[in-house]
Amino acid sequence: GIVMWYPILDTLNKLKDPNYFNKSNLFSRSFSFKIASQPFSAGVERYAYFALDIGSCSTKKMVIKEYHRVVRNDSFKKYIVAIEISTIASFLSTEFNLIAERKDLPRVKFLNV
Repeated sequence: GIVMWYPILDTLNKLKDPNYFNKSNLFSRSFSFKIASQPFSAGVERYAYFALDIGSCSTKKMVIKEYHRVVRNDSFKKYIVAIEISTIASFLSTEFNLIAERKDLPRVKFLNV
């Protein structure tokens, strides 16, 4: 499989930059995995499967999501939008946690994927 991501944002200006989320900033990596034959959950748009990343020294547990067949015709475009949303959510949760720490508020936990 192939996983794609944008670099983690470190400033609000990058987040506001309309050119940040373009192909030139997109990274990808190939990896080998084993996936369960049946999903453990299904949302409105995607199925979620347990999987194992078997390409590295130690096997790593992971979750792989697949778009339902009904919406699969735009699945790559939807995947890119999901990457953008995840990148923004990661940045905003980090910024929130910096403020929350000073005000003794609970932190937001966001998985870095």
